[in-house]
Amino acid sequence: MLKVIASEIKLQSEMMGDTIPKVADVLKEHKAFLQSANFELVTATEPNSSTLVTLKKTVPGGHILVQWDAVQIVQRSGQDYSGEGEDGDDAELYNDSGSMDNLEMQVEIVKDGLDKKLVLSCELDLGYDVMEGEDNTEEGESDSVTPSDASLYITDARIVPVNETTPVGYEGPDFSTLDEELQSSLTEYVEAQLGDLHELGSFIDSYSGSQEGAMYEGWLRTLEKTVQ
Repeated sequence: MLKVIASEIKLQSEMMGDTIPKVADVLKEHKAFLQSANFELVTATEPNSSTLVTLKKTVPGGHILVQWDAVQIVQRSGQDYSGEGEDGDDAELYNDSGSMDNLEMQVEIVKDGLDKKLVLSCELDLGYDVMEGEDNTEEGESDSVTPSDASLYITDARIVPVNETTPVGYEGPDFSTLDEELQSSLTEYVEAQLGDLHELGSFIDSYSGSQEGAMYEGWLRTLEKTVQ
């Protein structure tokens, strides 16, 4: 068994930086977006100690947090740790309708001096559609991915205490029951705060894959030590 684990560690180590980009490379690639959107990555006390990833943006009178689960992002489409689908290609990135599954994230809006904050559960649709190739051509055409407009969908909006030990109380109604104009206005406000949605989604996807890959390698090394 140790030989099998060692082989898997070697494979995963080789893939990091090749098939799976390293975290440092992802940050470098998206540096311009993070700076223009005024986002900073809030890291955990210990690297790779948590699957949750948080971006923080300072705004006048407060700050905004964008948080997501790296494991959930990677596994949402059945990807394995190599970033490939179960059949060895990227087919699993897409759902039955031919579109990429939405990215799920949480957005928190916190104002200085207020003892409550707005917490929004959101889905980010990057707007990529799969265009199937024609089977009747001589050489054949492979499926292609074309971008369309990215969209943000708010599925839940709650007002909760900033201090987690404070009793929650009334958080608000079901978001879908709010007046449509209010729903649209709030969505537009959040979109404006997040900046380029395509760039944000691309960063979330890439960083999550890197984080997941690094954590998996660490898990394998710990497994090796525990069974020796």
